[in-house]
Amino acid sequence: MKLIQVTALFLSLLPLVSQASQAADTAPQSLNAYRDKNRVLLVFAPSASDARYRKQSELLSGNDSGLKERDLLRFNLFESNGSALRKQYGVRPGQFRVLLIGKDGNTAYSTARPVVPSDLFRRIDRMPMRRDEMRRRGR
Repeated sequence: MKLIQVTALFLSLLPLVSQASQAADTAPQSLNAYRDKNRVLLVFAPSASDARYRKQSELLSGNDSGLKERDLLRFNLFESNGSALRKQYGVRPGQFRVLLIGKDGNTAYSTARPVVPSDLFRRIDRMPMRRDEMRRRGR
């Protein structure tokens, strides 16, 4: 019985481990390459085991089409990576922070709590550049 519980726990944590290792490998030093191309969601957390980070990951899972439609890239930044961005945006060690960076490179939204995708998408959809995109796409 214990082996089954341990196996189930391990399998339930695999997506978080995958996200954490992927974020460690892909954490950019700068966001300059994304300017005028993508909006960026920076999720800062002490580690992948942080409850707020896990909640944010849970909230965003299954919303890939909404993220893609809004040209939104997400980077998970832990204490073990992303130190340049952590310093640039003034995120202290141990702090949880979600930042939305617009295509213009400016911080459009900042919160110390996990953000619900519908709220995030509404904020993006009110941005002037996004409204232009929606007009051009006929929405």
